[in-house]
Amino acid sequence: MKVNTAFLLITSFCYYFASAYQKDPSELKDLSVASPGTIQVQNLQNPNNDVLKDSMMFEKRADVQPSGEARLAIEINDFFENLKSYTVRDMFRFAQFDNAASKLDRELTGLVRHVEALPAPGPVLLNRLQFVQIVFQDMKYASEVFKTFPRVLNTNELILRNLIQLNAILFQYRNSDGLPDPLVHEYGVWVHSLSIVSEEWVLDFGVANESPIALKLLFNRQLLRLRADLDALKSAIPDEA
Repeated sequence: MKVNTAFLLITSFCYYFASAYQKDPSELKDLSVASPGTIQVQNLQNPNNDVLKDSMMFEKRADVQPSGEARLAIEINDFFENLKSYTVRDMFRFAQFDNAASKLDRELTGLVRHVEALPAPGPVLLNRLQFVQIVFQDMKYASEVFKTFPRVLNTNELILRNLIQLNAILFQYRNSDGLPDPLVHEYGVWVHSLSIVSEEWVLDFGVANESPIALKLLFNRQLLRLRADLDALKSAIPDEA
């Protein structure tokens, strides 16, 4: 009798346990052993899946700006940063730039072609492209003029070379939009010092020896432009600086 009672208790317990964890047949049909790749496909097929919702929201946000324009903006900025590598503070690396000028010209031409192929490029992108074109042409001009100078420069030729060089590197005090960038390290100090140095060149030019008319005209054109650029840069210096 005791054995039968114990047997009945054990049987009842097993039945209760099995009933509690029994799956409905309709649920069992959805269960399967799948690889990670299959699980991902099943998730994407489920319209109520949170991952799918997040993915769709991300795709919509990405479509706000055309991918082609966003990519070109990055490439133009990279080109701008590359041009900076040919400057060292107030020095222009003439020889290094001259060696790379052809390659840079091809890269810039490609950027222009891709921007022109856009259905409706934005004004910000167009401004950045125009600015890097101006910077590149300034550097190319400085490099070409530098090659015409003799190996040994007289005082006026040296001053003119420095003036042309300075015009070619002032862009490093601007951002990729062409606007003055006071966040550049020691911005105010350098802009003020460059203004002082350039005015000293004006006093020294033509004193040591007589210069050809063409040299004087070139100096005056470069000086007018340099003064205008420096004035624009100085206007962006904070008052407390």
